[in-house]
Amino acid sequence: MRPVILTLIFITIFASAAFFTRNYLSDSPGGFIGDAMNPRTAPALVRAEIASDGLTIDLGNNIYMKFASVPSGTFIMGSPETDNLAMRNEKPQSRVNISKGFFIGIHEVTQEQYIRVTNIDPAHFKFAASAKHPVEHVTWFDAVRFCNALSKAAGLTPCYTDHSGSSDIDTTDQVNCRWDANGFRLPTEAEWEYACRAGSTTRYCCGDEFNQEYAWYWENSLVNYTPNSRGRGTNPVGTRKPNAWGICDMHGSLWEWCWDWYQEPRTSATEETDPTGPASGSMRTYRGGAWSSEPHSERSASRNGGIPFYRNGHLSFRVLRIQP
Repeated sequence: MRPVILTLIFITIFASAAFFTRNYLSDSPGGFIGDAMNPRTAPALVRAEIASDGLTIDLGNNIYMKFASVPSGTFIMGSPETDNLAMRNEKPQSRVNISKGFFIGIHEVTQEQYIRVTNIDPAHFKFAASAKHPVEHVTWFDAVRFCNALSKAAGLTPCYTDHSGSSDIDTTDQVNCRWDANGFRLPTEAEWEYACRAGSTTRYCCGDEFNQEYAWYWENSLVNYTPNSRGRGTNPVGTRKPNAWGICDMHGSLWEWCWDWYQEPRTSATEETDPTGPASGSMRTYRGGAWSSEPHSERSASRNGGIPFYRNGHLSFRVLRIQP
């Protein structure tokens, strides 16, 4: 039996090594951990021109980023105790004041936008027409680097710095945010949920009942392209109905990285102004559900967390900029 046992051990070690060294471009959407597999964001290849109203960025090559204008205001964050679909990590509810209006992407960053800004192509769902699909297989660090690269391309001050104060983010977990910078960044959890709700107080932006016209989810994400996951995968951005503020794909499509460290329960039931989450942690928050999710995971208050080095075919992001 000893040779058999030694063989099994060898196979296990070999398989583990292969898992952590494989090329991310050919990986399945199941997800894995590793930052070195995706090279650091290259210097921006473009000069990004922001329209005077702040709602459009011209990246060149007929590639544009569109934004919605979100006003300042107050909302109730989280799920009530009476909601039988609510999870423990969505409680308690708290009253949150968003003191500054902001511009937020009307959908997740697309594959063509990500490639145009970074010269990196991490997406798994690649085929002839996938340029308009959301980018996936991006870590939280990738999203932060994209924000800084876009800020530099637009002539704005990057929001993120590493432990040494550099905006060239390395594989470090000591990332700081300069909240007064005029560049692009990830939304905080509060900003994300505020934008998702768009004034609504129900489970979804469109009411308490799930409406697939507003969301890509497990049942309507059947696709006929390769690669895909059991016949399902991403769909073109902005092809579901927008919420009342003109923002699409916040229910489903892909989970979206936010700035905040993840904690459970979410917060204390006190009034907050511009909360930015815990001071430290081991996981970053992501919101909104994905093409692979059931409806209850795509509610406005639904939340989850993952280590910032994690990447899979269910994770993406959108960017935000505080209004001047």
